[in-house]
Amino acid sequence: VIDPTNAPSGTKGWHAIEVNYAGENYYLKAYVFGSQREYSCRRRYNEEWGAWVQTAIVAPPQAFDLPITAGYEDQIYQNTYCKTQDGIVHVSFCIRKTTSTAFDPQEVFATLPAGFRPSSELARDVGGDGINLGNGIVATEIHIRTNGEMYIWGVNSQINWVYGEVSFRAAD
Repeated sequence: VIDPTNAPSGTKGWHAIEVNYAGENYYLKAYVFGSQREYSCRRRYNEEWGAWVQTAIVAPPQAFDLPITAGYEDQIYQNTYCKTQDGIVHVSFCIRKTTSTAFDPQEVFATLPAGFRPSSELARDVGGDGINLGNGIVATEIHIRTNGEMYIWGVNSQINWVYGEVSFRAAD
């Protein structure tokens, strides 16, 4: 159990790691406190505690609007993509055909720019909605090609909305 008097100020909601190491003539104890955005470390060498040292600050990724193909439109959720500093791309989308007709298999509805594309084509399960076409909410697949094209596959029901979130490691 970590002594809360050794926690840096403002650490509510953080997680902590305690590391202990005993050598022949010394004892080292270190606390590492971190949140999703900031990490700090404090060491104790024998009986002396050092000052808290900020070891990392993680900047939140910048989100961009997903470039949607003509014939499709945004819906109630934001259509965005971003890449974390460790290269993970996150894409969020809720797209509808503007004509209120069903998606065609492999019809591209958006394209990710270079730097935000997968190294190989990937497929993920997402939600589809065809309630206003007499169907309902159904599962379908989104595919993302290495050139960034995003399309729906496996449309076995009439759907004109697709929504979900996809994450993957960027090729570059």
